[in-house]
Amino acid sequence: MALPLPREPERDEQAWEECVFRPVLKPDGRWVIEPIPLTLEILLNPQEGDQVPQSNPHYRTLFPLADALRRFLERQSDLAVFSDLIIYWGIPGLRQVSPDVSVVQGLADREAVRGSLDLGEESQARVRLAIEVVSTTSKLQRAKDEEHNPEVFRRAGVEDYVLVYPAEADEPGGPRLKLLTLDRSGRYQQGRPDRRGRLLLRSVNLRIGVDKEGELILEDAVTGDRLLTSDQEEAERHRVEIRAASATARAKNETAARLEAEARAESEAAARLEAEDRAETEAAARREAEAELARLRDELARRSR
Repeated sequence: MALPLPREPERDEQAWEECVFRPVLKPDGRWVIEPIPLTLEILLNPQEGDQVPQSNPHYRTLFPLADALRRFLERQSDLAVFSDLIIYWGIPGLRQVSPDVSVVQGLADREAVRGSLDLGEESQARVRLAIEVVSTTSKLQRAKDEEHNPEVFRRAGVEDYVLVYPAEADEPGGPRLKLLTLDRSGRYQQGRPDRRGRLLLRSVNLRIGVDKEGELILEDAVTGDRLLTSDQEEAERHRVEIRAASATARAKNETAARLEAEARAESEAAARLEAEDRAETEAAARREAEAELARLRDELARRSR
């Protein structure tokens, strides 16, 4: 009798998400990734290479948002979009942060591969927009986003700070949004949605909101056009190609039908002309025969006299 396979020990997902995975150099010179119990201090002082596990709602919310922003904003030469970039402000006493999404203006080399940004060294660069997808499971991460980040971003002059609250599985209406915008006095004021429920991100001239299907959306504040993710643009391109192929096939069918109708009309016209010619020939023959018959009758009458 075969022995049963050992079961994988059950994992406490919430406890798992209360860890940070950090590269650690061992005495023998090996680098390993080790889980370290998550503390508020670690969250408030992120190190390059730190990886904090995120829930599925967090990832599903963050990835399309960052993708749409990156594809749209990086068409503008002076803006760059990052995920989990550690930012050193170059301001004494102001701790570094690592927002889920940050939009930076004025980088000397926007294409450089980087895990951190030191604004003390790149003095021409500044963070215009920061976005955090608020954890639905970790109280520590939620406290960082809601209680500690606003003061840091305010002092650093980040114009817009957006908090995105992912919807729970049984929660209707999609994600909830909170926007903090710097006023002229340098204080954060909570942004008010327009009549469609959109919040204006003045820093990047976009609007953010939730559509009727509960999907998080971004729109160009000038044109109203919706920003598309890579998947959405590919799907739209596929739909356009299908519509174009259908239109081409329909045009070919319509052309074939028109040519067939024209050929049929030409054939019917030729048949009518042939019938008319035949009728005219027959009529001429009848007239000729009648004339000949009349002549013969006249000749017969003369001979009878």
